[in-house]
Amino acid sequence: MKKVFYLVAVATLVFLSCERQGLVPAQDEVRIFKASIEGFATKANMNSSHQLVWAAGDQIGIYYPEWDDKNQLFTLSSGIGSTIGVFSCNNSHSATGNATVAFFPWQSSGSDNNNVYDGGNGPVMYFKLKSSYNDYTSGKMLTPLVASLNGNADPIGFKHAGAAVKVTINNLPAGANTFIMSSNQQITGKYQINPTQAGNAAIVLEESEIPDNYNKNTIELKIGTNDPSASSRAFTFIFPVPTLTSPNLGFKIKDVNGVTVWSRTASNQSSIGRAQVLELPDVDITTYYSQFTLSDWSVIGSMNNDEWHTDYSMYSDGEYCVLKGMTFALNDEFKVRRRISENVYEWIPSGDNWKITSNFVGTKDVILNLSTSHIDVVPSRCPYPPYNTPSQSN
Repeated sequence: MKKVFYLVAVATLVFLSCERQGLVPAQDEVRIFKASIEGFATKANMNSSHQLVWAAGDQIGIYYPEWDDKNQLFTLSSGIGSTIGVFSCNNSHSATGNATVAFFPWQSSGSDNNNVYDGGNGPVMYFKLKSSYNDYTSGKMLTPLVASLNGNADPIGFKHAGAAVKVTINNLPAGANTFIMSSNQQITGKYQINPTQAGNAAIVLEESEIPDNYNKNTIELKIGTNDPSASSRAFTFIFPVPTLTSPNLGFKIKDVNGVTVWSRTASNQSSIGRAQVLELPDVDITTYYSQFTLSDWSVIGSMNNDEWHTDYSMYSDGEYCVLKGMTFALNDEFKVRRRISENVYEWIPSGDNWKITSNFVGTKDVILNLSTSHIDVVPSRCPYPPYNTPSQSN
């Protein structure tokens, strides 16, 4: 059964080495924040109680409007794997002034990254909800957190500014590379919030980011190659999203070759608001081949001393055609073809045959991109249907 759980009160920041009155750090002084999140959290990894645990490399941003370099990066210096972490920064500044805003995740300033800027009514924060996240780690939370820093506030409280969709895949297919979520509502682009409303308001889409005739309704989480969870074939994906009203969601798993090996739709889900996570039921993948249908394309060539007598059937996911487990010897040649009429075929490539060099010897898969007619010969490591009895003979 799907669940929506609330992300309740939040992070606190406690200054360790900054002056208490006005929170003004001395020039050249190392500045340190202590950060903790109690209860549920939409950031970093979660433990079994849905609490945040800080991870190596976590970074938060602190905004000083009177400094030339306003957005200051603070990096986790201790507390990896704990609910409490210490963040520090040792940059020097000639100006002094109060810090006014804290935010997570931190990225460099720029139109495509998280930032804080001075609007007509004071600082405005914006977050770029990206369409693709590389090197994704199982259970990683990426939903924005914000904090309004009042001059003498101690501690300082982060508030959630977004939401999330969570789904765990059991028995993840070998070679899986990307998990894709699509929605009938826009879920990527530039969103903003006034930090003084943190805890009471959610991020909202900037009007300039509302799509006209292009799609911003898809997020890709690309699995990190060194993620330890990948070896167990159980993986938790958590998609950062804005608030959503009864969304229709679709999911796909693509492998390292870009081929879709699994897909599913999840219509009429519960609405999710700021500081909520829509937790969908776990998915147990038992059949990898359900995405594929037998296509009218086949591979024919000199493999297995067959000398161009046999067509080997290919399967398709709608975007690609695949032939799994073909054994190639050095200097074998082949083409991909489909029959148009009696003794009339469409051939790919249209010119010279695809020739096997030393890099492609062995048991391989043949991948045809239907939109570009590009052919790849790749290691046979992904869960495609094995080729069956040859579909036709000359």
